[in-house]
Amino acid sequence: MPKPDAVTYHRAGDLRRSLTPPEARLWLRLKAGGLAGLKFRRQRPEGPYILDFYCVAARLAVEIDGAVH
Repeated sequence: MPKPDAVTYHRAGDLRRSLTPPEARLWLRLKAGGLAGLKFRRQRPEGPYILDFYCVAARLAVEIDGAVH
């Protein structure tokens, strides 16, 4: 997959600062180690996409459906 461009990186940063309510609730659980102790990153740019949550160790992407998807 191609590297994300500067616009995608900037947009991901904006999204990290303004999580939706469902994303915020899940993030509270994930950052507390609530899923088998795995570490997640939020709003991670991957190519032209921005993943809601991504676990590097498990290569697992989690998308929260809502008005944007």
